[in-house]
Amino acid sequence: MDDPRRDAIRQLAEQNGLDPAELEAALLSGDIPEPLLRAMEAVLGDIELFAEAVTKADR
Repeated sequence: MDDPRRDAIRQLAEQNGLDPAELEAALLSGDIPEPLLRAMEAVLGDIELFAEAVTKADR
């Protein structure tokens, strides 16, 4: 994970009342709590749909 991404994740964790070090350790270990995993899947799915729409629009 690059430093800008790590910093953004840590900042979001702090803003949402999570321990940044604990979140980073969970993400790196793959031991992601179920609610966080579901939220990540939803966000990543939205990003994938958006990227697909942009790609189609560029054609």
